Amino acid sequence: ELFELVTFRRHRQHQKKEGNLVRTIVKNVDGTRSMLYRVGLKFTALDNRLFENWCTWKKKKLSDGQASYVVGIVPLKDYTGTRFSNLERKGFKLAETTGTYIITSIASNICKVTRIQSVDLKLHLPDALLETLAKSQLEEANRLQEKFRRNGKKVDQELREVLVQRMKREVVLDEDQNKVFIDLEDLFGREKGGWDKFES
Repeated sequence: ELFELVTFRRHRQHQKKEGNLVRTIVKNVDGTRSMLYRVGLKFTALDNRLFENWCTWKKKKLSDGQASYVVGIVPLKDYTGTRFSNLERKGFKLAETTGTYIITSIASNICKVTRIQSVDLKLHLPDALLETLAKSQLEEANRLQEKFRRNGKKVDQELREVLVQRMKREVVLDEDQNKVFIDLEDLFGREKGGWDKFES
C-alpha cells in the first residue's frame, strides 16, 4: 500500500484531484528495489508544486526477533546513483519531502506503523494553511488505518496470545508458574473477553 504506486486506482485518484499534472514512476532504479516518484500537486492560490523523490525500503530483524520494514523517502537530488536529466519542470515550483515509515510486525496479522515526514513547499505559509495541510496528511494516515482495520476483539486476542508466548520464551517456568499462564490463557480466551468479577 505504501510502496506500490503503479495502480489504476491511484492513477485515477491523481487525475480526479490534480487533473493532468505530472505523475511519473520509475521502478527498480539502477537495478535496485528503489524507485523515482515525480508528482505534481495543486495548491489553492499557490503555484503548482512538483515533488521529485527517491524511495526505497529495507527489511530489518529486531532484537526480539520480530520483522520490521523501513521505507525511506528523500528528494531526488540526494540520490547518489543515476542522474535523471531532462526532467520537465516548466509551470511548477519544486518542493521537497523527506520521510520514514517504520512498519513493525507484532503478530501474524497485526503491525504497527510509525510515520515521520516533513514537507517543504519553499515558501512561508500562514499557520492556518499549515494546519490545513497537516490535516490532509492525517486524513491519509486515517484512511490507511480504516482500510486495514480488523475486529478489535480478534486483534486483542491475538496480541494476548503473542504476549503470553513471548513471556514464556524469556524464562523457564516451573509447574506452578505454568499453571498461572494456563489460567490466564483460559481467562483471556473466553469469548466475551475482559476481566470477570470474583465474588468474595
